[in-house]
Parts: sequence; structure tokens; C-alpha cells
Amino acid sequence: MMACRTLFATTTLLVLVFVSTAGFVGAQPAAPIPPAPASPAPAPPAQPLFLVEFTLGPAWAPDKAPHEQLHFREHSENLRRLRTEGRLVLGARYSDKGIVVLKAANEGEARAQVEVDESVKAGVFRFAVFEFRPFYDGCVAKPDAPPR
Repeated sequence: MMACRTLFATTTLLVLVFVSTAGFVGAQPAAPIPPAPASPAPAPPAQPLFLVEFTLGPAWAPDKAPHEQLHFREHSENLRRLRTEGRLVLGARYSDKGIVVLKAANEGEARAQVEVDESVKAGVFRFAVFEFRPFYDGCVAKPDAPPR
């Protein structure tokens, strides 16, 4: 009896194997599965930001308006250049100080962009550079600018 069950099981297995493979005889191979799309390239690392704080230097003339200070026009031209080059992210005044946020590869590069300013060279302004690491995204617009 045991031999009959073994023979029956073996025969059944052979029939199943034959039936399941019979469909493949003469059949065309299935088209290859295309590879998964490549994941998008990682975004390049954001360029570091640096906050430059301008303070009044020893050559600042307290009896003159800001636009009348020595080399003020050149100071404005340097800021305009930085903006045109896409390096200046933000600029503002507060109290008797000013700040700009610059894109630069490192602190030395940020410092070099400010050291060419004639008003800094003449001592009208002093400056300090700090790494700037925002922790909230946002948008700052001039108060008289239309909303975005």
C-alpha cells in the first residue's frame, strides 16, 4: 500500500511538472523587466551663508548723513555688485548697524568680498563675519514691497 501511495505521489508530481512547463515550450521569453528608474540626483549642498554685521568705524562723521559719508557711494556699489552676482541674500539696517547675508564657500571668501569695500578700507565702517545657519525657511520682503 505504501508503494502505491509513493507511486501515485510521484506520478502526480511528474504530471504537474509537465503541465506547468508545457506552456513554455515554443513560447517567447517574456520581455525583460526594465530597471527601476534611477533615483533623482541628490541636490547639491547648499552654499554656506555668512552674516556680515557693519558697525560705525573711526572715520564715520557723526555730523553727516549716511549718504554723505566718505565712500558711501562705493559701499553701495559693492553691495549692488554682490547682489548682481547672486551672493547677497539679504540686507537690512537696525539701530546704527547694518547686516548683509552673503553666500560664500567659506568665511575667508565672505570676508574678502567685504574687504574690497572702500568705506571699510577707509574706516567708515567696521565689520564682523559670522556663520549664518537658518533653522526656519521663510521670506523677508521690504515693507513697501507687494506681497508675494
